[in-house]
Amino acid sequence: MPIARLSARPLPLHLVVAAALLVLAIALLPALRREQHLDRGQRALGSDPGTALREARAAEGPATLQRARELQVAADVDLGRFADAERVLRVMRARTPADQMILRGLFTVQLRLGDRRAARRTFRRLQRVDPRYTIGLGK
Repeated sequence: MPIARLSARPLPLHLVVAAALLVLAIALLPALRREQHLDRGQRALGSDPGTALREARAAEGPATLQRARELQVAADVDLGRFADAERVLRVMRARTPADQMILRGLFTVQLRLGDRRAARRTFRRLQRVDPRYTIGLGK
């Protein structure tokens, strides 16, 4: 009993092209959806960081969520919401405690908030990760 039989007859070019485009569209659809959420989040960033974060979360994926949190911190700092920025940075630091960029952001935000004790602790952590880091020491 034959399982399959291939035809030696060539397929019309327009069918091959249509099938290739369909496969490509199916493969790109999730990426396009993610980009739409990220675009909406980017537009909301200046006025509503919470919406920006929700849109980025809807875009899925841990890298996307990290990017969304970075954007939220930037927006919070630009809007003078240093306590909100610190809260998000602490969540980020819990996931990646040795990330220099997160520690630098947290250090800067704590200085802006006037929390010198917390800034000193963060600075010591940062120096353990990057011993050459001297910004904020006046050197």
